[in-house]
Amino acid sequence: MENTVVQDDLFASNNNGRVFTLDFGQKKTRIYDGKAVRTISHEEVLDLPKTLGVGATLIVEDSHMGVPRTEKSLAQPYTKTELQNFYNDCSINGITLKLFPQKSCPRALAYSNLEKKDENDPIAIYNLYRDFPDISMKKPDPNFDLSAAAQEGRKRKYEVNSMINFARRNGYYNEHDANGQWIIENINEIHDSLSDIGKSVFGFFKETARHKRPNKNRNIKKGDINEKNINIAQIYPILASMRGHLVDMGNDLFIVDDGLFLREATGQLPSWKFTQRFVFHMSPYHLKGGVARSNLYHWGAPKWIKEQAKEEGFDLDGKKRGQFTAEEDAVFLKYRRQYCNAIKELYNIMKGMLE
Repeated sequence: MENTVVQDDLFASNNNGRVFTLDFGQKKTRIYDGKAVRTISHEEVLDLPKTLGVGATLIVEDSHMGVPRTEKSLAQPYTKTELQNFYNDCSINGITLKLFPQKSCPRALAYSNLEKKDENDPIAIYNLYRDFPDISMKKPDPNFDLSAAAQEGRKRKYEVNSMINFARRNGYYNEHDANGQWIIENINEIHDSLSDIGKSVFGFFKETARHKRPNKNRNIKKGDINEKNINIAQIYPILASMRGHLVDMGNDLFIVDDGLFLREATGQLPSWKFTQRFVFHMSPYHLKGGVARSNLYHWGAPKWIKEQAKEEGFDLDGKKRGQFTAEEDAVFLKYRRQYCNAIKELYNIMKGMLE
């Protein structure tokens, strides 16, 4: 028989500073305080702000208590009104509510060397937060509707998805692709504008990144940049976030330069902050991050980060994030930061060129 939380010292008024983690099952919720896992009902969860005690911190996955239940999705346990009331009760009673990114759960389980089970999830999240208190977590927002900026960003994300998928199928320098042609025409200026870290991230330091022989027919000199051997899969999404559309011209598809992507609110190219948040989803709080995020983070980041770490004597191959030592995690974070800064750098270089 599962344990049921009762009114005991777990919910005493002296819980100032204590941390509790929650994980939801189909019918029951498990709560962990660093000592024992207890089981309570979904209804009892809503009373926690009044019983945990002033100063307590409550951590729960964003997908469970950061998103309301709707008619189309019944996976979330609470309605919009129930969550809004819960947020308000936490505020009134001095409870700090933090929303944990569900994409970080595999890291948490790996860090604690625990298998995926309902009773293990709150323990894993607790342990990860205890040892990495700076882990990214959201504050609850009672306004669940997408902002105008988020809706605009989502629309552009889908347009970028279609362009990248076209480029993947047909080659990034396809003659029907205006974005690929723009990169060819401007590759030297891009190279000259990047920092050394940026050049490393996007493949300009590869041995194959320059032509070994001249080609008079193509007006290529020995030493010119060979655009086919740089990291085009990571460069292309950055340009596509600001330029081009995929259109059907009867017998074929084309990516056309029919004007830049200008924000509805400003009439200008989007800021890095807008694209970072709504198009590239550079956050652990993403469910459908899109093809641009996949190119940049799933394919681009791990390879470059591992290469840089290896030069410092750290072998991250075959390890999940949760399996890193403290030293390995510090190296990982250092190079991830550099990688992300390089994306921002190239974005602003291209934005300046397009403007």
